[in-house]
Amino acid sequence: MLALALALALAPQNGDVKGEEQPPLREEWRVPAPKPLSPEEALQSFRLAPGLKVELVAAEPLVVAPVCATFDEYGDLWVCEMRTYMRDADATGEAEPGNAVVVLRDNDGDGRMDER
Repeated sequence: MLALALALALAPQNGDVKGEEQPPLREEWRVPAPKPLSPEEALQSFRLAPGLKVELVAAEPLVVAPVCATFDEYGDLWVCEMRTYMRDADATGEAEPGNAVVVLRDNDGDGRMDER
C-alpha cells in the first residue's frame, strides 16, 4: 500500500513529455507583472531598523542592472552591472558581452553620482 501511495505521489514528478502541448493558463491564475518603481518609490519600500537610513546615490540610466557595489577611498562607487543575465527563462543572450564593472563619480559633492 505504501509503495502504491509513493508511486502515485511521484508520478507527476516525471515532468512534461517532449513536444507535448500544454493547455493555456487559466485567466484567473495569471498574475500581472508588477509596475516598476521609481527610485523615490523604491526608497519608500524599505523597512529599516531604528537608527538606519537609506540614501539614493545612483539610478537608471546612470547605472543599469547592478548586482553589487562598493565605495572606494575617494568616494567613487564601483558597480558590477549584469545586463545580459537571465533576460528571460531561456537565458537568451546570456553569453553576449555587455556585463561590466563601472565607476560612478560624484562631481559636485551632493552625495549623488553624476558621471560614469
